[in-house]
Amino acid sequence: MPSVEIPHAPGLSRRTLLKGGVALGATLTVAGTLSQDRRAVAATPNLRVGVIGGGMAGLETAWLLDGTHNVTLLEQDAVLGGHAQTVSVEVGGATRQVDVGAQYFSQQTYPNFWKLVTSTLGVPVVKANMSIALWNHGATALEFFSPEPFGNLTNALSMLAFTNAVQADWAGLDRRGTGSWDVTLRDYLDSRLIAKSSKDRFLYPFLAALNGASTEENKAVAARGGVAFLARPTTIINYQPYPYHNVRDGLRAVADAMLSQLTTTEVRTGTEIVGLAKAGAEFVATDASGRQYRFDQVVLALPPVPAKRLVAGLGSGGANIATIYERQPYFRATTAVHTEPTYQHPNPSKWASYNARNDGEYCEASMWYGAIQDQVAGLPIFKSWTTHRREAPGGVLATAEYWHPNITPAFIGAQRSLDALQGRDGIWFAGTHTYDVDSQESALVSACRVAQRLAPDSTRLRALAPKIKQVW
Repeated sequence: MPSVEIPHAPGLSRRTLLKGGVALGATLTVAGTLSQDRRAVAATPNLRVGVIGGGMAGLETAWLLDGTHNVTLLEQDAVLGGHAQTVSVEVGGATRQVDVGAQYFSQQTYPNFWKLVTSTLGVPVVKANMSIALWNHGATALEFFSPEPFGNLTNALSMLAFTNAVQADWAGLDRRGTGSWDVTLRDYLDSRLIAKSSKDRFLYPFLAALNGASTEENKAVAARGGVAFLARPTTIINYQPYPYHNVRDGLRAVADAMLSQLTTTEVRTGTEIVGLAKAGAEFVATDASGRQYRFDQVVLALPPVPAKRLVAGLGSGGANIATIYERQPYFRATTAVHTEPTYQHPNPSKWASYNARNDGEYCEASMWYGAIQDQVAGLPIFKSWTTHRREAPGGVLATAEYWHPNITPAFIGAQRSLDALQGRDGIWFAGTHTYDVDSQESALVSACRVAQRLAPDSTRLRALAPKIKQVW
């Protein structure tokens, strides 16, 4: 079978660095008003800002700061976008666009990202039909099949009880930005009157498939994060399709739209930053070739694992940041786009758009595009998580590997700690690990939170007018 590589984008240069500017620390007073240092930063245009990490959060940060400051966006990979990677595949006699990483979003659960995509950038979206199938490896009977929800009566009633409980216990709290992050998923499920067999054979594996961790590890995640996708939509209780969408031409189209609008930003792909130090009032970033870049402010838009290595060169302040990063566990996750139904139920009439096969220690998902998008209805295009599979997928067209967070109570506590350091000594933090639950929405909000302080008069920030809830 032919393979399709993720397309490479050349480095782009759209500005000339302007010298000058000062590195100013920023702190927030108890009353919530900007300190003198932070007001000075916000009022200083044309700062040299280095954004290290060109995933969606880094690109969104650069896009929001563009036009106010002179930004350099540095990304080690050949393309921008991070989890938002799209590949072109030849299936059914035509070229199709398939996202190998992040994919789903909705107006209800991702309001700021929805506005960015559909209104601000005008990128076309299509409805994503959602259905769920879960079964145990080697079995033909399904533990749950949403098109026929009462096929397994015990699990159906457990799902109904669970989703009703989640709505009652978490939905209102989550919308108001309150509610504890300290309750684990295990503690929460143990507090509900749900059959143990349903927990072990259905709910725990299903929730683990959504996260990517092992079923046992997933019991230790923060319950509020682990059930967020159930607390935020309003239609799952009655087993109705989720109100979710995909970008018609893949999430890559969103990255390309932002990239095309940059005017005062230099984008350098294929540039791995291996060192970061402070020299007087400047930051000095060094890439793998030895080239140095000098900035007044630095935005770390990297996952904690690579970011921790960089802050090691920033003295005691960097050591403090590294200690916080250590409280945010990550694991590697792999996905594959393929044409053979390797991970589908043996009966094609039981295929769903979201298919989770429980292999024991792990339960991983496989998306069937033929059920998700009307434009490719019935076609054999699958996107599967393959990190712990018993067998390799057949007909592989493309693969990808990502860092994935395990959102434990300690992980959320680290978010609060990073937020307290935001802007101090000219260091800023963006990325899904800095705000709420890992998603396209949290990436964008993290970028907006940086822009609100570094470039409050940004025309793009004002046009987007993000509605940001307090999550801690």
